[in-house]
Amino acid sequence: MVLTPPQPELAHLDEHYQRICAAFDRGELTAVDARAQVAELRHLDEYGRVWTIDPKRSGKRAAFRHDGSDEPAALAPTTLNPELAPLDMQYQFICAEFDRGAITAGEARGLVKALRHVDAEGRTWTIDTEKSGKHAAFKMDEPDDFADTAEVSEELEVVDDSRMNYTAPLRRPVSKEQSQRTLKVALVLGLAIILLFAGMRYVIGATWGSVSSDSANTNEIFIPEGAVQTVPFETVVTTPQSGPLTKIEAYGTRDEVPFNVDIEFGRSVMNEPLIVHRRGTVGAPRVVVVGTIHGDEPAGLEVTAILRTIRIEDPIDLWIVDNLNPDGSKAETRQNANQVDLNRNFARRWEPVGKLGYWQYSGPSAASEPETKAMSRLGELINPQFTVWYHQDYFRITPGSGREGNIRERYANLVNLPLLTITGGSYSGTANIWARSVDTDDGVSLTVEFGPSPLRPGEAAANASAVFTIVREFYLNQ
Repeated sequence: MVLTPPQPELAHLDEHYQRICAAFDRGELTAVDARAQVAELRHLDEYGRVWTIDPKRSGKRAAFRHDGSDEPAALAPTTLNPELAPLDMQYQFICAEFDRGAITAGEARGLVKALRHVDAEGRTWTIDTEKSGKHAAFKMDEPDDFADTAEVSEELEVVDDSRMNYTAPLRRPVSKEQSQRTLKVALVLGLAIILLFAGMRYVIGATWGSVSSDSANTNEIFIPEGAVQTVPFETVVTTPQSGPLTKIEAYGTRDEVPFNVDIEFGRSVMNEPLIVHRRGTVGAPRVVVVGTIHGDEPAGLEVTAILRTIRIEDPIDLWIVDNLNPDGSKAETRQNANQVDLNRNFARRWEPVGKLGYWQYSGPSAASEPETKAMSRLGELINPQFTVWYHQDYFRITPGSGREGNIRERYANLVNLPLLTITGGSYSGTANIWARSVDTDDGVSLTVEFGPSPLRPGEAAANASAVFTIVREFYLNQ
């Protein structure tokens, strides 16, 4: 079964496919080698399906197919082609109208049932009401599901749905013409919603722009709408360091490492220093914040810059690593200079992922990279109780369970980010998994996924504030 355009994670396979084709065109690969490399490209999605390149349908860009059952699957909109996004928006609009009592359950049911999209391969996508929640889930209908017929089924179907729990007659369109009219109405409704959403974004952007302009004149730091400022943003004056950096090996124990100075704890592949900056007090809750691990995701550097200078009121033993991947930052690449994804290279639950050139290549072995080794040694020295890693640009924080889940939810509320699962790709050998294993006292590690750069006005300040709030509420007041 072929699905085009592909889900976002498959874009990386498409890039590799195009590189292989270009190498073949330049004569760097034989046809046999090119075919073999294309055959090795694959992606395992959250539903357990293995996606591979369909060579018969691929041209300048890759076409995809997934191995396994040909049964239609209910898929989240983020794993489908972007053409289904308007249907998801229409579904959310209908649910919102039902929630506020503007339409009845029967009317909502009928509107949702009428939503459909016919893709380029002639397949009809509809809403899967059994698996839909805040967002729509989709399924492919069998070709004869909506045949040209005047018959209308009056059988009752019981729908077990948390939003629309009722029994209603399941009616099918009486003709293709009616289906086309319904589709036109749905498209018009979707366009209206999109225009309304764009207008709201313009108004919000103009408001934030005005606030940001005012802040430049008043030296105030503003927080994004919906977030909570919990720490007064008073900064302290720091004196720039001069001379060579002291290496972490100069200190025998964690308590000996000095405060308010840059310490070198390792070197990158290109011999750039890896720096940690310690602030706070000895004996307080130990916190590590890493601004950047992927070189093309720099937003976290804005947060660590604030953490370096903000006045500290509560007890905290704060260790700031601005950049764990300086080589990648200089090259504006996700990977380090060895083309290894450092966030797949940690020794904890490491597995081989991809090969050299793959976007999530995990390296030749566990902790093979100097940056990963250095961070592992630093983690063993600090034994952090709370670790934060900043990434881009999924715009979310993944929910959890228990105490860790409560911390994730609280942090998300403080910085106005949604709690959503991160899907796609492989997640072995990650920094998050490693960090949770370092602390012997049930340590918590948190990945914060910002949106694309630049950050919202005040977003970096909100995240800096959130770090202190989490420590105060979950580590000091227990």
